[in-house]
Amino acid sequence: MKVRKNITLSREAILIGERAAKKRGDSLSAVVERHLLALAEDGNEGEHYCKKHKPIPRPGDARYEYLIRKHR
Repeated sequence: MKVRKNITLSREAILIGERAAKKRGDSLSAVVERHLLALAEDGNEGEHYCKKHKPIPRPGDARYEYLIRKHR
């Protein structure tokens, strides 16, 4: 089921998205949807961890605790 959602984009992002959609024969909504779905396919579901940059200690924060356990 499709749901209508208003989002705010810069003019540059809109122009780039519309060009990409035109090349693919899609709509801007289809390009945005495909990109957002690809984010979930990365496997990390938005969590990013870089070994060079340790997360700021936040004991008790679920995301911090998850990253510490994941990368020990």
